[in-house]
Amino acid sequence: MDLFGSFGTNRINPFFSRRIGSGYNEVTETTEQVPILLGARLNGKLDNNWRLGVMNMQTNKKDEIPAFNYSVLALQRKVFSRSNIGLIFVNKQTISAPDTLEINPFNRVIGMDYNIASKDNFWNGKVFYHQAFTPESITDQFAHGASLRYERYRYSIQWNHNLVGENYEAETGFVPRTGYFNIAPEARLFFYAPAKSKIDRHGPGIESRVFWDPDFGRTDHLLELFYDIRFRNNSNLRTTLQNEAIYLFDEFDPTRTDATPLPADSLYNFSSVRLNYRSDQRQIITFRGDLGIGQFYNGQRYSLRGNLGVRLQPFAQIGIDFNLNRIALPEPYASADLFLIGPRIDLTFSKSIFLTTFIQYNSQADNFNINTRFQWRFAPVSDLFIVYTDNYYASDFLHKNRAIVAKLTYWFNI
Repeated sequence: MDLFGSFGTNRINPFFSRRIGSGYNEVTETTEQVPILLGARLNGKLDNNWRLGVMNMQTNKKDEIPAFNYSVLALQRKVFSRSNIGLIFVNKQTISAPDTLEINPFNRVIGMDYNIASKDNFWNGKVFYHQAFTPESITDQFAHGASLRYERYRYSIQWNHNLVGENYEAETGFVPRTGYFNIAPEARLFFYAPAKSKIDRHGPGIESRVFWDPDFGRTDHLLELFYDIRFRNNSNLRTTLQNEAIYLFDEFDPTRTDATPLPADSLYNFSSVRLNYRSDQRQIITFRGDLGIGQFYNGQRYSLRGNLGVRLQPFAQIGIDFNLNRIALPEPYASADLFLIGPRIDLTFSKSIFLTTFIQYNSQADNFNINTRFQWRFAPVSDLFIVYTDNYYASDFLHKNRAIVAKLTYWFNI
């Protein structure tokens, strides 16, 4: 696992590598790609107990977006039999920003994560605390979270909670929401079928997520009651009854088509049913699918998403992702048919040369994207990557932007 990306959670992440190479234009109020001048990363084990990661990247100025320097330091220490404690420091520093632009000269995050894994593997979890530092001396610049799972043969229970301050800014990370407290408990039961049955294990479960705003109170919840069936051929079937509540603080158009938005200061409660199936992923032809039908804000939504894959070992793996959504809202609000499809081709020419091509069409964003990555493994755990990406308006194929990026990694066995 990449050491830098292991801190926090997938939605409270102090470091997200895709932030490097993009910048916010204060004049046009848009996020744009910016050139990366150079950078270096060192990541590996110091011994059986210590891991270290160091990285520094420099971007160039583009129009009204100044140059930035990014530095990351991560250190992890193994404790007890299977647990570890990690420290991370992230620094984003402005280089020669004009005084006319309201840009923070720096943004820093210091964090500690304790990853829990008991010797018998009954207990697993994580506790973390991250603190941000900005030029302004303000409060609530923190993020905290905890999760703990206990699993035995017949059941499992899990507790999750997160608390994110209103002013927590991790400009080099991924934190889409601030100023909230949420809990997400889970519980499952497992029943085992007779040896000759096609079913291996089945049972019910419940998952929930509830959000509170410190000043407002409860704002959102998601409750799911499901039943899982795992077959002996390694396929899986799940049926889910879902209830969701969302309070809109601002106007919102669910179709994102610039149509009449749903009004602000309104609460929506809606329910739906879902059916999810995943085939045996060891087979030559694989399939994952999810069908959803039910209410959506003040209307209805019908969705179908999934993946169809073909494995031609050892030379190629071909797959296609698709996502179809029919949103039907009453007048004067908009209805829309949203479509996303993305073929992916992975080719293996030898034990050291690989080529991956990903194509995606997104009707909502009116975007057609091509992304191709060439990989040459010239030494153990050492690679040369060359990535080409191109974006077009899907409606008329006018060009948006394109880029080519090279990355070199080398493993030092000291």
